Amino acid sequence: MTNIEKALLSTVHPTLEISLLEEIIDATPSSCVATEILCGIYLEPEMPSAVWKDKEQTVSYHKSSFDKWNNTVSYWFMTPKSLGGGYFPKTIKVEDITEANFKELKKDSSEENVHYVTVYSTTEMERNTNSMELTRWMKLSPVDMTELPVACFESQKKSIKIPDTEVTAG
Repeated sequence: MTNIEKALLSTVHPTLEISLLEEIIDATPSSCVATEILCGIYLEPEMPSAVWKDKEQTVSYHKSSFDKWNNTVSYWFMTPKSLGGGYFPKTIKVEDITEANFKELKKDSSEENVHYVTVYSTTEMERNTNSMELTRWMKLSPVDMTELPVACFESQKKSIKIPDTEVTAG
């Protein structure tokens, strides 16, 4: 702990022994955050509530929470629901495998001229969760929440069933 931090803590908490506060601060994952909280000056970093995963703006990530101790953003995102994987004849195009013919076209791995394919639904989406470092989150492009429904599903040709999901702006 720096002398400035010790001086600040002793000013904010004049009746407490600074070595005890120092022990608590050193036991946390982020001594800087702990010091700021104890001094009453901690502010959560400003960050967009949703960002684009890629430049094509096909998948948006939505902040669920921010972990100040580990400086990570937890988020959720929607993707086409996986129907599973399997071995299919190499002569069949991946886009020709549908929910209706998935089981019928699926082959055994020991058969010749087959390859492994993961197949995704064209009608159902599923919610996924993950987390990333705040610095990485901040490098992604913010989503304009007023345009989200159009931008997210603009490329979809069919109607998509989306599970109940709360979307908040800001």
